[in-house]
Amino acid sequence: MAGNEHDLGPLPKGDLQDSLQQRSINALNSVLPVDRFLFRDERTDDKGVDGAIEAKLPGRSVPGNTAEAASSQFTNCRSQVQLKSTNNAKENTDGSISLSIDISNLNYVLNGPCPVYILWVASSDELRYAWAFDEHRRLEQQNPKWKEAGTFTIRFESRLDTAAFDSIHDRIIRESRLARSVQESLARSTISERVVVSIDRETLESTDPNDVFERLENSGMAIVAAGYAHIVLEWLTVINPQQRTQARMDLIAAYAASNLGRNMESRSFLADCSMNAGTLSDADRQFLSELRLAVDYRIGLISGDDYLNQIEQKAADLTGVQSLEHQLEHLRHERLGERDASIRVDLLERMRLVNDEIQADDAAPEASKIQARIILSSAEGDELCGRLAAHAMHAQMRAQMSISASDAGEAAALTSNLEDWNENATALVDVARNAGHPLLVADAISSAVTVHVGILMQSQLRQVVNQEPITRNVEELCGAMQHANNALDIYKSARCVEGETRSRLLLADLFELAGQNDAANAGASRAFDVADAMGYSQLAARAQQHMNGNTILKSFAAMIQESLTQDDGELMATIGDDDLRAMARSTLAALNLPAERLSILNCEMFSRRRIAIEKNRHCRHLELLQDLEHEKSPSTHFASEPSRVCFCKLLGLESEEPRTDADAVVDEFKQNHCNTCDQRSPLQ
Repeated sequence: MAGNEHDLGPLPKGDLQDSLQQRSINALNSVLPVDRFLFRDERTDDKGVDGAIEAKLPGRSVPGNTAEAASSQFTNCRSQVQLKSTNNAKENTDGSISLSIDISNLNYVLNGPCPVYILWVASSDELRYAWAFDEHRRLEQQNPKWKEAGTFTIRFESRLDTAAFDSIHDRIIRESRLARSVQESLARSTISERVVVSIDRETLESTDPNDVFERLENSGMAIVAAGYAHIVLEWLTVINPQQRTQARMDLIAAYAASNLGRNMESRSFLADCSMNAGTLSDADRQFLSELRLAVDYRIGLISGDDYLNQIEQKAADLTGVQSLEHQLEHLRHERLGERDASIRVDLLERMRLVNDEIQADDAAPEASKIQARIILSSAEGDELCGRLAAHAMHAQMRAQMSISASDAGEAAALTSNLEDWNENATALVDVARNAGHPLLVADAISSAVTVHVGILMQSQLRQVVNQEPITRNVEELCGAMQHANNALDIYKSARCVEGETRSRLLLADLFELAGQNDAANAGASRAFDVADAMGYSQLAARAQQHMNGNTILKSFAAMIQESLTQDDGELMATIGDDDLRAMARSTLAALNLPAERLSILNCEMFSRRRIAIEKNRHCRHLELLQDLEHEKSPSTHFASEPSRVCFCKLLGLESEEPRTDADAVVDEFKQNHCNTCDQRSPLQ
């Protein structure tokens, strides 16, 4: 029944890059729409992947000004790319182009997200593409023994042109979202089982066949989900042969093998289970269907689109606590991908309502309730971090604008909220421990430490902005490190590689906050090796930030240092439209002004950039002066567009007539006074 756990096929060894590689990357970059895609070069230590295409999403309309659209949003939804090049290519009779590729390369790229082969034909400067999962399915259907060959042939039919970008963008987004949710969906499906023994290494050390069978029968799925898949597979060799032939035992074995990444072995167990599926409970039959879909998707036998469609159909049929869990998970992902603060608040409130329903459901398993609380606690902590950052930023902006607005009440409320959150997060860890689910404990700890890291990071960022010496609470940092290490130990014991890697990166963040950069880089380097090998692209990117010195703290400090060498006007002249709108939103919040005045503040920010550009390019003596009468009362503050005049500091010249249109004011002044002036002196 069990396949070879090491049956991954031949894998590639390092080789020299093709002389056409750089030209093929240039060709790819030249055709990718920059508003929808970003190509990330990943050729460092390349073993079979040259880069990744990241899909971007359109921004939302700016609140209060539906005519203004935000810029594209980065999604981290990627397709790993293997670029191939040829000087000349002869088309087949059907118009396709054939290319022979090593089997080892296909085995390698199938471990990555949404892998695609792209062929550049130098003679015609033409790009074509083929999805690796599609090629895998074709090979399986045509010849199940395809792995025994050394190479396979791809027929590149699809041209990488404008018409193809919509389908490529859609596939990257959908499969990336799907890959994130597959494992979580399977784990949620097992959480309803009754736990008959505390799930930890000490209590699970049993070789009595009857005791082992009882545990598997009642809690097998939950034990696998808790990270003890390896113990479950060992137990299955201990129980008596008659018990082992039960369909539920095969189902548990399939889930354990899949949990360990042994998907071909899992597929074999699923085949045995299906022959006796009639003896399974309704819940187990549902899980069998979900697991079969997941395994088929992971090895490329069904497409991401097919998997997603079938999962969506199943989700529509969910009832009770499973439906609520699905809703909560959906809201969590939606909130994580949302940039609009007001929408994030709304999504959080909807998460609270769903959690309340789960907690009030008498039929909901205790583990389901704990998991829901962890998810909500993580979101609430993240929201609190955002509110703390916004409060600090607005306070600084008010100080810079010499606005004496008291925020003592808001500061006290945020401090109280943070204390309450810390107390609840600590209690939640104890609740998870009492339930005997190790991974729930680790998740609760990890969630709390992640939020704590965010708060500590904000403190240091504020010190950087204020050009203050960095002060560190050593006791607080050591406590957070101890908690992160506790989570790491649990993940390691449970052989949860993804959780272990996340914990190592949390520790790297904490070491950086403690000023121990060597330790941070060492931990990140170790995490990167695992993340890269296992295909954890997001974690690998985080690790590389530490290794390359591009963490948030270091990058922000470098940006602040650079800004100190530049004139404020020079900086303002280079700010993009979307950052100007962000400044307007921040100013609106800092001034506590009504939302309908945002459009006026947008105009104000654009007028500031316009005069900054004129000072840089036309003449440093120009100023745009605003009638400040509106600032005397909150009721008039930016309630309407203020009038402005253009002024020359050198000659004392001023616009003949004030206007609200800043561009018109500047253009008129330049026409009347500047174009014939021999004393113009641009900053640049």
